[in-house]
Amino acid sequence: MAPLESASSFKASRGTPPECGCAGMGSWQFTFEFRPALNIETFLENAFAMLSERGPGTSLPMILEFSELMAHYRREFALAPAPLGWLTTLAAPVGKLVGYRPRFPVEA
Repeated sequence: MAPLESASSFKASRGTPPECGCAGMGSWQFTFEFRPALNIETFLENAFAMLSERGPGTSLPMILEFSELMAHYRREFALAPAPLGWLTTLAAPVGKLVGYRPRFPVEA
């Protein structure tokens, strides 16, 4: 990708892996937006609620709850690398069976 000037923009096509960085010693700022936004806001509300309740440590209940959350919002996000997607596919039904659901319903 060619260097961008200040206040410029670009569009990444679907499936492009996210890579960004700053060439040189300067700093950089960026703003991104999702189009269409789908249910990104409720996904983030659920994810931050889960993290604030459970803390930064990893546990089996957190993995199950996160897997159910990712399965619920599969249109919004896809996990990469592939093994994380497989883990979500396998663990999400177990998480749902145990009773984990998104905390905030999707707003219509």
